[in-house]
Amino acid sequence: MKKLRFFALCPAILCSAFMMNAETAYRSVSINRHDGSSMLVRLENDIKASVEGGNLLFSCSKGEVKVAMKDVNHWTYSTNPGPDWTTGIESVGSDTVIVEYSDSELSFHGLTPGTELLLAAIDGRIITQDKAATSDYVINISSLLQGVYVASYGNHSFKFVVR
Repeated sequence: MKKLRFFALCPAILCSAFMMNAETAYRSVSINRHDGSSMLVRLENDIKASVEGGNLLFSCSKGEVKVAMKDVNHWTYSTNPGPDWTTGIESVGSDTVIVEYSDSELSFHGLTPGTELLLAAIDGRIITQDKAATSDYVINISSLLQGVYVASYGNHSFKFVVR
């Protein structure tokens, strides 16, 4: 009688195990190289994976990551979100300013209050200039025309494109 109950439960156990795996939210691809190093590529909403010209290629609207297939030992999906590979920064220290860019905002987090911020067009025209009152500062960029802009905070600056 005990064996019969076990075999009757087997399909239910297998089905529930399959359902748990089906609900797994994969958030990155883990690539292990032959040299022992590895990398995580975050799965963006529009990411596409392909093999082109001997390379494993991951591309999305933010850019692309190429890894030579001859260097790839194996790759698999991961639930770890992985770093934002579009910045090339794998980890951020607690004393680092984090800049987030979207279609409507340029957000700064971790600023020292009093830090000077500047947003200028590539031709030198100043769009906005201010000092951060707190550690967070947001610049609305939704009304900017298409073009290249320069943002500066403290001794750091970077270019970004509005499309």
